[in-house]
Amino acid sequence: PFSRFLGFNYNNGSPRFSHYASNLAHDLTKTPVMGLINTYSTNPDCSAITVAAPTFNVEAGTYYEPKNVTITAEEGATIYYTINGDEPDETSSQYTNNTPIEITTSTTLKAIAVIDGYSSFTTSATYVIKAQTPTFSISGGKFLEAQEITISCGTPNATIFYTTDNTDPAESETAIEYTNGATIEITNTTTIKAVAMDENTNLSDVANATYTIITIQPNTTIASFLESEESDEIYYELTGTISNIVDTEYGNFDLTDETGTIYVYGLTATFKTSNDKSFASLNLTNGDVITIRGTRASYREDAQVG
Repeated sequence: PFSRFLGFNYNNGSPRFSHYASNLAHDLTKTPVMGLINTYSTNPDCSAITVAAPTFNVEAGTYYEPKNVTITAEEGATIYYTINGDEPDETSSQYTNNTPIEITTSTTLKAIAVIDGYSSFTTSATYVIKAQTPTFSISGGKFLEAQEITISCGTPNATIFYTTDNTDPAESETAIEYTNGATIEITNTTTIKAVAMDENTNLSDVANATYTIITIQPNTTIASFLESEESDEIYYELTGTISNIVDTEYGNFDLTDETGTIYVYGLTATFKTSNDKSFASLNLTNGDVITIRGTRASYREDAQVG
């Protein structure tokens, strides 16, 4: 007898259907049809055996704690699985019904279901296990004085490693093991990078924060300010007379002393790293003498107080 079936393959991403005829006896025919269910022709009446792919109770994804995964399949099926990325077959580990597989490190779990020697397609899921990303007690930013930073992690019993030389703490030989509750004193501009490792040696993403400690140059004349290099880490203290206020919301105006005039681009009532539109609360007018602190900046090559 002849066996006839439809099958398809992929050609450059497009399915192409074909009709096949075989002169093999039915008991030699075992023809899979593509899909989530494998369908095989069987002897003697060409009825079909279909084997559904097994399912996992936990979806693939990134998790911050170990996961227990159970596998289910249709009644009568035997499940075989691997956790090393290999394709499973009947020589792979046999799954015991309802017994969870503990995933403690990043793992690709693959499984098939088998009935009477006929196999399903492979179900596969990759589980990425990470420690939680460390957090710093103070967010990065600009500061007028030294800062004391502590590091914490939400993963129980995690070990934290950090660097202050801008290297990756997961790879750097200069990484320091953090002592829980200890403070890291930041006295000059520093970038802290930290990584956590859980009890199963899973690493977290790297956390980083830059702390800019501002240097104050007091009693600077406008002429000296104009000769200075641009920097966002040095704040100059300037005293002068306000003129030509052009923006009362952000505080844009000219400042003049006996050595020259400079444009002030934004003035706030207190030290801020961004403009909070507090200029109006100062009630300043043209002719007022004030002392301000700001960085040496420029706009279209024109010097200004930033």
